[in-house]
Amino acid sequence: MTDITIIAAMAKNRIIGINNQLPWHIPSEIKHYFKNIEGNITICGRNTYEAFKNPRDNYCDQIVVSTTLKKEGLWIFPTLDYAVEFAELMQEKSGQKIFLTGGSRIYEEGLEKYANKMILSVIDKEFEGDTLFPNFSDDWKLINKKNIEDKINYSICEYKKSL
Repeated sequence: MTDITIIAAMAKNRIIGINNQLPWHIPSEIKHYFKNIEGNITICGRNTYEAFKNPRDNYCDQIVVSTTLKKEGLWIFPTLDYAVEFAELMQEKSGQKIFLTGGSRIYEEGLEKYANKMILSVIDKEFEGDTLFPNFSDDWKLINKKNIEDKINYSICEYKKSL
């Protein structure tokens, strides 16, 4: 089975976004995110791509799930099924890791069907927002937790899905 990792950050109240942006700015958490995805394959939805495209363009191979986005030089697929299939072919040749990087629909489908690992930063504060990280089943077991002190504290939680 191919390892596919969800990487996300959510507030204590499960908020992950507001108006297609993060509701917080925590430089060390952003650095952690980029350190993980650098040189690897990311799959995201159109809104996530458009919100973060500039900083990520040179960091990783991006695959976008969209039926409306058109951009030369970008791999775009209409469904997550097709995007994952293509990413697995890329991984076979390159050895890169595959990350699902949002938004909420990609996370929800990824939790159910594809991902077997998750790196979830839990921000130690509640935020206003319009997008939530989906609930996940008890099949996801916490295997590591690291508490980080910053201007807003957070924990990096690593999960593995039991089969």
